[in-house]
Amino acid sequence: MRRDTFKKIGFLGEFSIDIGEDESGSLFIYEVNSKPMQFDEEEIETNRLLHLKIFSLN
Repeated sequence: MRRDTFKKIGFLGEFSIDIGEDESGSLFIYEVNSKPMQFDEEEIETNRLLHLKIFSLN
């Protein structure tokens, strides 16, 4: 989501969006989760936390 969206609607907390792409290149949303799952794969979980920290500092 764009940062200006958060300026308009306020803080939403952490959530995840599952996005797909069809054959023509159009994007669509599968689902939005208010409590994203944590991964047991260390690299994926480390990257998730890093991106969350970076986002919160900007």
